[in-house]
Amino acid sequence: MEQDNIKSFNIAGPCDPSVHYMVPAVERNRHILNLIDQNLFFVIHAPRQSGKTTVIDALTEKINNGGLYYALTVSLYAAHFSREIDKSFDFIFDVIYDEVQSSSIPEIASLADGLRSYKTMTIAYRIRNMLRFLCNSLDRELIVFFDEADAMPESVILPFLDQIRDGYVNRYKRNKKFPKSLILIGMRDIVDYRTEMRSNGYSAGTSSPFNIGAESLSLPDFTVDEICSLYRQHTEATGQVFDDSAIERTWHWTEGQPWLVNALAYLIINNKLCGDYSQNICGNIVDETASDLIIENRTHFRSLAERLKEPRVLMVMDAVISGISTIPKTVFPDDIRYCTDLGLLKPGPDGIGSLRPSNPIYQEVILRILSSGILQNKVPIELASKWMDGTVLHMSSLLRKFQEYWIENAELTTSESLIQIQAEPGVVEAFSNLASVIPNAGQKEQIFLNAKVNLANMMKESFCVLVLFSFLQRVLNGGAKISREFALNRKSVDIMATYKGKRYPIEVKIKGNMSRRQSLEQLQGYIDMCNATEGWLVVFDRGTSKTLKEKSSWEVDSGVKSTKYIVNFWFSDLRDNRSRESRPSGAVSSEEDSDIGAGWYVPTFR
Repeated sequence: MEQDNIKSFNIAGPCDPSVHYMVPAVERNRHILNLIDQNLFFVIHAPRQSGKTTVIDALTEKINNGGLYYALTVSLYAAHFSREIDKSFDFIFDVIYDEVQSSSIPEIASLADGLRSYKTMTIAYRIRNMLRFLCNSLDRELIVFFDEADAMPESVILPFLDQIRDGYVNRYKRNKKFPKSLILIGMRDIVDYRTEMRSNGYSAGTSSPFNIGAESLSLPDFTVDEICSLYRQHTEATGQVFDDSAIERTWHWTEGQPWLVNALAYLIINNKLCGDYSQNICGNIVDETASDLIIENRTHFRSLAERLKEPRVLMVMDAVISGISTIPKTVFPDDIRYCTDLGLLKPGPDGIGSLRPSNPIYQEVILRILSSGILQNKVPIELASKWMDGTVLHMSSLLRKFQEYWIENAELTTSESLIQIQAEPGVVEAFSNLASVIPNAGQKEQIFLNAKVNLANMMKESFCVLVLFSFLQRVLNGGAKISREFALNRKSVDIMATYKGKRYPIEVKIKGNMSRRQSLEQLQGYIDMCNATEGWLVVFDRGTSKTLKEKSSWEVDSGVKSTKYIVNFWFSDLRDNRSRESRPSGAVSSEEDSDIGAGWYVPTFR
């Protein structure tokens, strides 16, 4: 078998059907062609590396080969290189000119020289008149795909969309032809462009801010059947089989995210098996490769990390990671939609208001990115093997150690420590416009420091959860396997440590999310599901003026459902030191059953 002639799974750039295995892009997106046939202008938005450019290229080729219309694809990415309107429009003109000149359609390419004069035209009419010239000069109607539309600076979006709207409204008038269909493509829906579209104050508050967008489409992830079809292409070419367990585990880890689906197959074939097609691929090797992929700092995840530096993203992530029951009022619906458009989050299975990471790989990567600076060099590495003895993981002893660690490292609980969440560049960008108009260097520094504290406050709920994640990851890494589940409206965070085939379930609660009784019932269900004999309940309580040592406590309940043990230990950081009347240990309160973190004392479990 000549390996040079074998296709590969693509993990960089658009797919080329001559060299890459791929799910047929046109067949799974025929609804786009239907909208084009209806003369509609619309938006396609999808996360980075989800196949947007591949779909556009395939549609452009099909349209140009169909004999009815001409299609032109123009990337607006170059427009982001300058925030000056004149320069950005020069970039836009240049890319349109280049695409026309290099078009494989002779009728389009022959019009390049006629476009030259438009570069000197005022920016208020330049794009509109260029498109009119093309449409009036062609013998077929024109379809235009504007890729990377959301790369345009906000100062450029207004005049650009104004020209598109004007061309659309007047396109049936004599000598004012305009594209039959025009499609804006980007990571974000147009409602997230966050700019005023017209001088009369009409803003990006709907999916049609310029009154012409008929639809706003998001490209779908792969289905299980499409993953099977994609992997089967490799089997037909090489004889190497992805068995049923491999398909199931690929779906589990990726939930159909196109880049992840391709990346797992690529890494298994080329890195794990070193191109040995004689070995079939099973679920275990998919799991191993997914773990490797999570640890590797690949470009795909670096792009994800950049998004996690944005304050509006962090505010949403804070609610999701802490598992609180309702979205805080400080989180706007636009910010939630922004996170879903970026592919970071998706609706959870628990009904309206539930949000979770888009797939288990993203879930792990998000946690690693956000917690990467929290415990840097603070946990002695010699702790790593202390809690694993033969076939037993001493979870109670480990969590007692974490309790000591939390008290001994009280500086972790200050707002300033949250600056280590690696989000400073996002803060700098968010406050750059304000700082640029402040002449005094000292004032600029104060603005930046205030911004960092504001950022810290954004993560106030999830920070304690991230500290626990980081501690367990650092101490148990390489010994026990740790899996985590969290979602907005879940009211808890689940952590599962697995060691030598035995499971150790932990429930994490934020004060006020659920009553003690409900928490214990939920933990018991988690213990039963894991077929475990004991479980741990960790509650972070911020609401008293006592010291950390006074508020930290430990109690065991061995009477819930026979032999199952429940351990509860509570923590609180120092961020909320508001005065509060203390109560003696063991006092009974009406809050005892209504709020699991209402007091600093620990009531006895019943």
